[in-house]
Amino acid sequence: MKRVFGYMICALCIAINSKAQNLDVIELGSIMGEMGSFHSSLTWHNTSDDTVRLNFWASREELTFEKKSALVLPKSEMLVAYAIGLEGTSGEEVYEIRLIGEEQIVLHGFLLKARVFEAEEDVFKAYRNDFFPFRSTGQVFNLKSGFRGDKLSEKFSLYNFGGKTLNMEGVLTSIPGIKVSFEPEEIPHNSFSRITISLQSNSEHALGFTRDKLQLINSDSTVLAILPVQFTLEQTPEYGRHTEAPHLALSKLTHDFRVMKAGDYESVNITISNTGRGPLKIEALEANCDCLEYELDSREVAQGSSVSLKVSFNAANRLGYERKTLALFTNDPNQPTRVLTFKAHVK
Repeated sequence: MKRVFGYMICALCIAINSKAQNLDVIELGSIMGEMGSFHSSLTWHNTSDDTVRLNFWASREELTFEKKSALVLPKSEMLVAYAIGLEGTSGEEVYEIRLIGEEQIVLHGFLLKARVFEAEEDVFKAYRNDFFPFRSTGQVFNLKSGFRGDKLSEKFSLYNFGGKTLNMEGVLTSIPGIKVSFEPEEIPHNSFSRITISLQSNSEHALGFTRDKLQLINSDSTVLAILPVQFTLEQTPEYGRHTEAPHLALSKLTHDFRVMKAGDYESVNITISNTGRGPLKIEALEANCDCLEYELDSREVAQGSSVSLKVSFNAANRLGYERKTLALFTNDPNQPTRVLTFKAHVK
């Protein structure tokens, strides 16, 4: 009877805690095992009118906290700093954090999910691209694409082989609109960090493909590293909002050069017309291959006028079936980006 009564009390406690707990699922993404440990933080808001003492609980011993407890003032928030040890860990991993108040009531819970990749035996096999004092797995830091006005953000792993500990707190960049942050901010020699590169684009950023050298600058104006970054921006479509606007019309969207011999050079003329009610501006043209060349009579097309776009395919050092594209970025509000496709069979 005593045992049954004990089970009932235990079940009641679990039910109370479960009711009090709000569980947030946080996807940490991919974590490289070479980092040794992963550092981050969570935010908790004290919405009550009382000061709350929080104790921190972790479901696994690999998950540790900067401090075991903290006092949180009324109507304020606090950051819960934590670290995950990665040694001997790989695959899909789940960690739970509980914020425990008085009388052991769980005030909030977090479920952390991550995919941990095993450490390379020889890190230089994977991190072979040298951007002193860092090495990276990729040759370029690609922020991918979005509309002008969007925020583009990507995370990358960096390996510090510079011979000393690097403090990356408060690092500035050389490109307007781009900010960086590091996890952890202090990176010992032969250690890893995750860099987040974010671009808040605006009307001053050029449309089309951009590739530039991003300088990471210390508070004393010292250049810590130079990373190649790239991204593509398109104009946001505004369907049906403008009656007095330009409209891009093309004589063809695709062209097949058919069979060509290696080393041949062939061209095609495409007519670009403005059938709208305002001046058409061609702000950028981007080919996805150096083998595709173009000449444009003018980048501005008046209402009711046309210009000629000459596109040439250079089959030197090419072989087999080829499919290349040329993107036009314009101020046409309904279709600001148009892509032309060119094909060839090089023998």
